[in-house]
Amino acid sequence: MPNTWTNHLQSVHQFAWQVLDAAANSKQIEQGLVTLATIGPNGPEARAVVMRQSDRSLATVAIYTDSATPKVDEINRDNRVAVMRWCARHSLQIRLTGTATVLTGKAVANTWDTLAPAQRENYGVTPVPGQAIPAHDAYERVAIPDRFAVILITVAQMDVVHLGQTPHVRAAFEQSDDWRGRWLAP
Repeated sequence: MPNTWTNHLQSVHQFAWQVLDAAANSKQIEQGLVTLATIGPNGPEARAVVMRQSDRSLATVAIYTDSATPKVDEINRDNRVAVMRWCARHSLQIRLTGTATVLTGKAVANTWDTLAPAQRENYGVTPVPGQAIPAHDAYERVAIPDRFAVILITVAQMDVVHLGQTPHVRAAFEQSDDWRGRWLAP
């Protein structure tokens, strides 16, 4: 990581997107783990998911999911979401807030075609995810293309905190001001 990246707002913004891109393109699932927060019927819900795509030019990130999961219902009720990525290698926390759209069917058919057979089985668990089962293994994993969904998140705000040096550095960026950014107290 360049030593000067924390001195310039645009360097912080660019570096944060590089970290997101690396996570989304990693072959190691744990490198792509992020926390997704949605608004459930009883308040905030958070879960670990794997970020699969990142696009700075469009200010989007994407997560694959089974369309029968509760998070899809939550997003369909209220599409405001947050994503948090902790990068231990760089002591960097990246928080994104924005709106999510759930894509299914023809819109994701080409993406489905790129998945390995073992990956496809994650999208068709029976009974549906979150349902009570009588034993820990009382479910089936079956590839069901119609249950595959992509949660596409359009980022409106980014908050970046670097904890790897003293003083700590924090910056915030908003789509509404063309990502110019501002410094914040960490």
